[in-house]
Amino acid sequence: MERNRLSIPAALLLVATVAGGQTNRPDNHEQELLRLISDLKDQEAETRVPRLGYDADGNVVYVALTSERATDENVRLLPRFSHLSRVWIHCPRKPISPEAFASLSKIGELEELRIDNVSVDLSGTAYGSTLAKIETLKSLHVMWSRVDREFLFTLTRLPGLKHLSIRSTKTLDDSNVGILRGCGGLEELDLHATAVTDKCLDTLASFPRLKKLTVDGTGISDAAVRQSKLIGRMKVIGASRKPEPPF
Repeated sequence: MERNRLSIPAALLLVATVAGGQTNRPDNHEQELLRLISDLKDQEAETRVPRLGYDADGNVVYVALTSERATDENVRLLPRFSHLSRVWIHCPRKPISPEAFASLSKIGELEELRIDNVSVDLSGTAYGSTLAKIETLKSLHVMWSRVDREFLFTLTRLPGLKHLSIRSTKTLDDSNVGILRGCGGLEELDLHATAVTDKCLDTLASFPRLKKLTVDGTGISDAAVRQSKLIGRMKVIGASRKPEPPF
C-alpha cells in the first residue's frame, strides 16, 4: 500500500528529458498540487487520521480538507486529481466561498461529498447551483449548515443521489422536508438533530424509494412512528431517543 501512496507524488515529480539533456520541472499547478499532497501527508502523520485515499493503481480517490487546510486555494486544486470520487470539507473557521466551491463541479467522477461547517450558509442558490451540476453525485452529507427551500430544491436536480444526510440544523423542519421527495432515487435519509417532528411522518412515508430513515435527536417519537405509514416501508432508526436541540 505504501508503494501506491508514493506513486502519487512520484508521478508528479517525474520530469521529461528533452533535447540537450534538459529536463522540465513541474509547472506552478503541479507544484501547488505537490504542496497540498505533502501538507495532507504531514497532517496524517500528526493526527493519524487519513486525509488521502487511493485506489489499487495508486490514484488519489479521496481527499479530506479540514481545519486550516480547508481553504479556497486548496478547494480549487481538487479538480486536478483526475480520479477523485470522495471529498470531505470541514471548515469551522472560515467558510469556503461560493466561487471556490464551484470548482467541485469540475471533478469528473465525484460521487460522495461531505460538508461540515458551523458557519456556512447554504441558503439560496450560491452553493446549491454547484451541487446541481455534479451529476455523478450519489452521497451528500451536510452538517451544521443553514439550508432553505431553494437549496433543497437544487438537490432534486441530482439524478443519482441515493444517500442524503442533513444533520444538526434547525432550518430543516416539517415545512420544507417534503421538498426532498423530489429526489426520486433517494434510498437513505439522515435527519439527525433537525427540527422535524411527528407532523411530517406521512410526508416521509411518501418518498418513493426510501429504505432507511434516521431521526435520532429530532421531535419524531417512537410511538408516532409505530402508528405511521412508515412501518413496513422502510427501516427507521433513532425515533425512541430523546430530542436534541438543533444547532
